[in-house]
Amino acid sequence: MEPTSNKIISVSHRKKPSLPCPQCKANPSVICYGFQENGLQRYICKSCKATFNTKTGTPFARLRTAIGKVVQCVTALVENQGLRNASRTFNVKRRELVNWMQRAGDHCRRVLDAKIKVTKPTFLEFDELYTYVHARAFLHYTWTCVDAVSKTWLGFHLSFERSFEEAKTFFKTFEKRVSTIAGASSDGLPQYAELMAKRHASVPFAQIVKKHEGRRLVEVIKKQVGPHTVADVEFVITKLGLGTELNTSAVERLNATLRSYLARLNRRTLKFSKHVGNLKALMFVFQAYYNFCLKQDELGTTPAVAAGVSPRLLSLRQVLTGRV
Repeated sequence: MEPTSNKIISVSHRKKPSLPCPQCKANPSVICYGFQENGLQRYICKSCKATFNTKTGTPFARLRTAIGKVVQCVTALVENQGLRNASRTFNVKRRELVNWMQRAGDHCRRVLDAKIKVTKPTFLEFDELYTYVHARAFLHYTWTCVDAVSKTWLGFHLSFERSFEEAKTFFKTFEKRVSTIAGASSDGLPQYAELMAKRHASVPFAQIVKKHEGRRLVEVIKKQVGPHTVADVEFVITKLGLGTELNTSAVERLNATLRSYLARLNRRTLKFSKHVGNLKALMFVFQAYYNFCLKQDELGTTPAVAAGVSPRLLSLRQVLTGRV
């Protein structure tokens, strides 16, 4: 009888790795390469000799905290909990929460750039909502753009003013993510009209101008912009199955969702962001969360599935652990 070896062969060693190399993207050249001290499986690429593990290329790389706890804390931040509240709830230091939020925001930004490519005809709606950064004396604007057909949140931009240059930067956040613009609408901000005339002159575009007396809405004016009439824009809206009247209901509903889910955007509270970088990171996380994870009642699925950029509804953990 042959002597048996005391060496334990891991089951993961007998399986063929399915992870591609994060550097050269070669899948057949990847083999198992032992374990780390914490028991995490390591891999090596025979082509470029790069070593990596399952956390490489994700926000959890080089973090000792369990993935489940990090995802739980980040989820709490996009579900209307502030940093102080989440720190008390999960017994985590605020600086660690900020670190995880920054990591998740950077990863979600790359996910959105890689995945959000809407090829179906879109109807764009633009709007802005205000918040505060650092103190109530510093008003901050969040520019938002949404596709009214698939309800996909295409882009956002943060700025301290609503100038033409800031509007140009805002347009760059969503123009690369759409291929066919069937029409567009916005509020009465003149920067939208000027940019649409320069960049998308052939797209039917009109504006909704709302007049208020105090806090009461007294009049709604449909304003023609460029050669296309309001009737032309309403014809596109009817053809896409969005109703018959010119409106900006989709982007206004998105703004209401933002204020409902993000504590930093709540009005008349002290939860506003103290640093613009933290606000931007959380906005990127929620943009991915909104597009890939939140099921819309009107659609019956997520905006990403409706737009054809995702095969199924995803969890935030799947978004954060997916490599880009």
